[in-house]
Amino acid sequence: MISAVNPLSQESMANQLGISQSQVSKLIKTKLRKISRKKQKVHVLTEKDKQNRKRNSRKLYDRMTRNQLEFMVTLDEAMMHLIKNNNQTTYCYLKRGQQLPDNCLIPSKECYRQGIMVVGGMTGRGVLPLIKLPKNAKITGDNYVKYILEPYFETYLPKLYPKDMQKLIFHHDMASSHTSNVTTEFLQKMKAKYGIDFLDKKDIPVKGPDISPLDFFGFGFLKQRAKQCSANTLEDL
Repeated sequence: MISAVNPLSQESMANQLGISQSQVSKLIKTKLRKISRKKQKVHVLTEKDKQNRKRNSRKLYDRMTRNQLEFMVTLDEAMMHLIKNNNQTTYCYLKRGQQLPDNCLIPSKECYRQGIMVVGGMTGRGVLPLIKLPKNAKITGDNYVKYILEPYFETYLPKLYPKDMQKLIFHHDMASSHTSNVTTEFLQKMKAKYGIDFLDKKDIPVKGPDISPLDFFGFGFLKQRAKQCSANTLEDL
């Protein structure tokens, strides 16, 4: 039963076997020596996606090692939400039969689902300032260039790389705004102006959160730190 790709719940196993759920749990742990773990969600990858990852991840790795990680630049977007419970824990301890007292209730704020879109950048010489997108601004190619790429390439990156802009390699993912004609034209202008290099659309690894430090570290760290704050409004956040 537990070897199935989609095993039954322990309660269903117990019902089929005519024993208690606690017996099922004990048998799994002691006799079968298995433990339960929550399945991990991953990207749906077609055969084409797999070939893209294999080919482009290797090309990107070779490019990085050849040009040194110091000159890698990567950008990504993330939603930041208000913290729901103001750091309250989700458990309290009561006597049997005791009703939940007022101090064990967590008032949920209606504004929790509101959030802001931010863009972050990481480089071999440090992080780039976060950019908050204007409210209701959609991430189109035009807005991506106007609100994100122009400030980064014309203001922030020249400060980090005053004499080395021509050594930069720029990476972002396959979002439609990142691969639009408007974005490509802007990056071509930056290549002509500064000498920066960037990944062509055909060379970007698809669905690759393990490729970008913002995905596997940066934004997770940022959101953990944000939870330690007491932001009650979007402006506070």
